[in-house]
Amino acid sequence: SLPYVIQQKKWNKWVKVGEVEGKGTSNENQYEFKVPVVSGRNEYRVMQKSYDGADRVSESASMISNKPAVTFDYDKKSQKIEFSNETSFEVYNIYGQIVKRGFGEAVDVSNLSKNTYYLTYDGSSDEFEKR
Repeated sequence: SLPYVIQQKKWNKWVKVGEVEGKGTSNENQYEFKVPVVSGRNEYRVMQKSYDGADRVSESASMISNKPAVTFDYDKKSQKIEFSNETSFEVYNIYGQIVKRGFGEAVDVSNLSKNTYYLTYDGSSDEFEKR
């Protein structure tokens, strides 16, 4: 049996959001997975790596969510990024390296040096300046 990887298109790339173990039979099987939803357009696909290493990828499926868009505010005093709602996020440095990743309503950036950073969250991308 081979796992099925569920991916969501966000931040201009396909991101793994989960995995379901295949049953390993040649019969037709049914699987379920509860996908995370971001505000606006959501696009998903399923990928499976075959035994020979080739990727098998499904056609994508999409839906529009009426979930309100998440916003953020950078509080310089507390050195935290605060989101309007819980969200997945990634913080990148100017070289494109991920320096923080997680899920929540806030991100502590006190250990980051002063610089420009790029923030991806909900279905959005933005930047902030740490001074």
